[in-house]
Amino acid sequence: MNKVIRLVQFIIAWFRVPKGMYCYFGSRREPCPYWRLIKGRPFQANGWCNYLGKGDLEIAEETEWVNSKTGDKISGSELPGSSLLWDQCKECGIKDE
Repeated sequence: MNKVIRLVQFIIAWFRVPKGMYCYFGSRREPCPYWRLIKGRPFQANGWCNYLGKGDLEIAEETEWVNSKTGDKISGSELPGSSLLWDQCKECGIKDE
């Protein structure tokens, strides 16, 4: 994707995404305009971010964990809770504190 288009998308998102580590605004819990739940996906794996274009399942597939004692690598898809979009925790990193 063109770098200029990505920059424009980021600037727009900067003004739309709530401040902090959650996908909602303050105590009102008004959700981020990019956040959704996807029906038909398993509970705790049904979050989606339109800004990222991916959800809990896609993020988990991209994640790799390393066991610090053994050095073994584990795919995020093997670990429940690798992504917390379903619980409205940010994965985009925009205005994260």
